[in-house]
Amino acid sequence: MSGPFGIVHSLAIQLMTILFKKRIFLFIINGLGLGNAVRCHGIIQGLRAQGATVAIATANNGLWYFHHNTDWQSLHELDAFHYAANLQGKLSVAGTVKNFFKYSKILYKNVKSLRHLLTCVEPHVIVTDSDYSCTLVRHRGIPVVAINNANEVETLYHRFSDRPRSIRPHFWTIEHHDALFHRLIPDMTISPALESGQHQTHPRLHTVGPIVRRGLPCRVRRSGLHRVVVLLSGSAFASHIHFTLPHYPVAIDVIGRQTPKGVDPLPQGVVFHGKVADTRPLLQQADMLVVNGGFSAISEGFWLGIPMVVAPVAYHAEQWVNARLIQHLGVGTLVAEGNLEQALLASLDRVEHYRQSYEQLPIPDDGAAQATKLLMELAFSLPNP
Repeated sequence: MSGPFGIVHSLAIQLMTILFKKRIFLFIINGLGLGNAVRCHGIIQGLRAQGATVAIATANNGLWYFHHNTDWQSLHELDAFHYAANLQGKLSVAGTVKNFFKYSKILYKNVKSLRHLLTCVEPHVIVTDSDYSCTLVRHRGIPVVAINNANEVETLYHRFSDRPRSIRPHFWTIEHHDALFHRLIPDMTISPALESGQHQTHPRLHTVGPIVRRGLPCRVRRSGLHRVVVLLSGSAFASHIHFTLPHYPVAIDVIGRQTPKGVDPLPQGVVFHGKVADTRPLLQQADMLVVNGGFSAISEGFWLGIPMVVAPVAYHAEQWVNARLIQHLGVGTLVAEGNLEQALLASLDRVEHYRQSYEQLPIPDDGAAQATKLLMELAFSLPNP
């Protein structure tokens, strides 16, 4: 929402805030994939339930997602950052580093937009998820809270000694510096984690449980094996799964992919849904989940207690450690991107084993509720802007 109407709308929000002592949050969300938008939505739902006002600035997939999920007062578009790709279409760390000046121009444009937006919205708190533009507008004195689990990625990277050499460049150039940034720059970092009993390791760092959207029940007991949901990343580097058999022993819902051209007839029981703005109804029907290693998708699968087949995007350190943790906890398996169909079929025989592993794990904390509490406490400790 922009232009004169957007300014009037923002002024109306400020007036309502003063009259009813509401608190305003501005979410600045990386829109490259859908995961950042999805987990921020879980927190936004909690804030809205407590009467807070929420404005969102995002791009690409994030913009698409929040156009369909309207738990906000105003939505604003930013320019998008992208990882570079190599000739095979895979993530290229070297190419990403080479694009530094291109990204600097995007950052400059976004900072200019955010300065104008801060004047219109006047938030009490800025909440970021994988966006770093806010570092250049900190002079306004508005506290910045980051949603980021790079510290957890760093811990798991060093824990698992079988980490592949292929993820080292991404870890040391991206994840390591991301963890350092979030220990030093934001006023607070909220770090979601799957494992219970995680301890705060830095004064600004608050570890919470997995952050998921409202309406997803925790650890639903399942019996039988009827439906598999394939939920691959919304980014440009997502994996592809090819169905080569005429039929499968379960129904398969593929989210985020259109029906492939030239495949006729489709395998019996396989349905391609394309992009789905609200995946919760399909997730609640799933007996197994096939995902890349994005933390948001893994968090919702883990919260629901669904056995998982996880195929991390090649060369991506965070996705590999997320997948490796699922395997370590015994609730799923880590597989190579090019082996999804065979891995899925093999994992169907281990569903009961994965379910039993879930039963041995403690119930996770509600990270969305914990994050909401931290944000509201911070906002109400501040004067009106």
